[in-house]
Amino acid sequence: MLDSSGDALRRGLEVGRPLLIKPNVDEFAALVERKLAHAADIAAAAMEVSTRYQTIVVVSMGAEGVIAANRSELLHVYPPQRAIKNAVGSGDCTLAGITYGLTHGFSLAETIKYGVAAGTANALTIETGAFTRADFERVHAQVTLTKQQESTQNSKLKTQNSWPSR
Repeated sequence: MLDSSGDALRRGLEVGRPLLIKPNVDEFAALVERKLAHAADIAAAAMEVSTRYQTIVVVSMGAEGVIAANRSELLHVYPPQRAIKNAVGSGDCTLAGITYGLTHGFSLAETIKYGVAAGTANALTIETGAFTRADFERVHAQVTLTKQQESTQNSKLKTQNSWPSR
């Protein structure tokens, strides 16, 4: 698992070949060296990076949830709208929930839902990196997701060819 930014994210992806990367939108835009203004842009870039590096890509977008790609699946997972008390540590909690799902054999969809629920539950408390099981379960029950698919081989080739050369 790699949760990093800048050169460390790029080098870690190229050399380390992690199972999963979890940048936020700004970190991911810097990685792919282009503006990612819309969810569709993020989704296309996530599928491109996932395919190129054989890794799971999870891009966190704050209150807009996450986009996740694993070469064959593309998901947009949405948290329920809640009053946020403190978002510090939510990215780490998201990664912890994802790690739990992966190590317990969950599907990609359920794994990412666990991550989004943990990150959101963290934001409901003043404490950093702490939440109750009750908050997690309540949030998890309200997390929603949309599955998307690449429509044609041509669209895959198009996104793969747009990767900046290094």
